[in-house]
Amino acid sequence: MNSWEMFERALLRSGSERIELLNDAETALGWPTEASDIEVDVLRASIASVLAGDGQVAPESARDLVVSVSSRQGSSGWPGFYLAEAGNQLGRNDIVLDAVSSVSPGFFEARDLKWRSARCDELRAVALIRSGAEWKTVVEVVTRLVSAFANFGESDDFAPPSDLVHALLEGPPEAIELLNQLALSIDLDLWFGAEIAARVEEVLGRRMESGD
Repeated sequence: MNSWEMFERALLRSGSERIELLNDAETALGWPTEASDIEVDVLRASIASVLAGDGQVAPESARDLVVSVSSRQGSSGWPGFYLAEAGNQLGRNDIVLDAVSSVSPGFFEARDLKWRSARCDELRAVALIRSGAEWKTVVEVVTRLVSAFANFGESDDFAPPSDLVHALLEGPPEAIELLNQLALSIDLDLWFGAEIAARVEEVLGRRMESGD
């Protein structure tokens, strides 16, 4: 089993089993391989990013690797994607924003992976909301994301934007408008189930009753 296979298997595991596989994958990077230097560095940065989410690598160290890889010609968006997920898991909005910024526009679309591009936008939006960013920027990202879900969500098998919904429910008063935009664009029951859909509708209903 080569390093890539170990890494991919690790993504399907959790706990100590995943950490062991990731460490084995990193060790195997020193073995003779036909992979190019950039491919090896992409995998090394991806492994570090996932390990960061598991508390095994300092997020800042993983970020340095990701930034270094993304600055090179022919760079990959995978390390940034994995680091963004790790940052979200750790509640590190700064790490999330740096990570998604390292992913070249169109990287995942070119590989017929629109759902991963949408996930990057979701992670960006959540980090912006939780870090108190300028609301205009939040609106731009969420509007683009909602459009992607409305147009491609079902056909491209997007994952439900649960993190975004929770961030909007917990966000500032302005978040209600974006929550309403999402509710008008997708079937909440279909995407989230009755419990979350009812909570969203309750929040929107209270806002309408208050006249805001």
